[in-house]
Amino acid sequence: MPGLIKWNHLKTNTVYTSLKIFIVLLLGLLTIGILGFSLLARVNLSDATGLFFDAVTLHQNPYFVGLTKVFEVIVVLFGGVILWFVVWSFLDLIKDGQLENYFKEVFTLLKADNLSNHYIICGAGRVGMHLADMLNEKNMKFVVIDKDITAVNLMQSKGYVALLGNSLEEDLLKQAGILKARGVFAVLQETEKNILLTLLAKELNPQLIVYSRSEKESMIRQLKLAGAKHVVMPEVVGARELMKDLKEEEEKIIK
Repeated sequence: MPGLIKWNHLKTNTVYTSLKIFIVLLLGLLTIGILGFSLLARVNLSDATGLFFDAVTLHQNPYFVGLTKVFEVIVVLFGGVILWFVVWSFLDLIKDGQLENYFKEVFTLLKADNLSNHYIICGAGRVGMHLADMLNEKNMKFVVIDKDITAVNLMQSKGYVALLGNSLEEDLLKQAGILKARGVFAVLQETEKNILLTLLAKELNPQLIVYSRSEKESMIRQLKLAGAKHVVMPEVVGARELMKDLKEEEEKIIK
């Protein structure tokens, strides 16, 4: 099912639709052209293929008369329009970066689909970024999910597998390989969303270990009840680190 979801997602992309239209138009032109020349000029398919390419490249046959000549003109006109449309539209996709982004998404989803026993980082903010860097330093497999295109591009520029979208969407979590994942880091900025994410993650894969952040001390209990095994408050962790440094400095002064 994860593979089916992945490809269904890609098929909704406008680039996929455009590429499909290009292929249908070109194959339709090729098929009709070859069969038409084969029937009207009474030649085999191999020779008809040559006549077709002669027509679309404006090398008209002086021996054609009647319906064959009319068909050749039609192929030249419609072939020229179709080829112009396909080439122009394809160049537009390249110029706008849509084609590059589409294939980047394809390769990213394929990488995510091949992962197992990995971690999923939901949220590419400061906490998520540091988590990704530390997991990467330890050569641990992970996928990052964020709805901000800038954050996703930054992650991908570092060579990380990153998906664009809402972490609370079941299909996207499945694309990230949650059914085969080892753990999830619920580090979205809103604690309430981390609670929902924890519930969803544990529903999809009860064996997951969920690590979560909380901006409110009053929400820690709810996160634990939702299924989070470890919950931290970034501000508290930062304060503890500062106090640790302070203690070390005080000990140096006393000595």
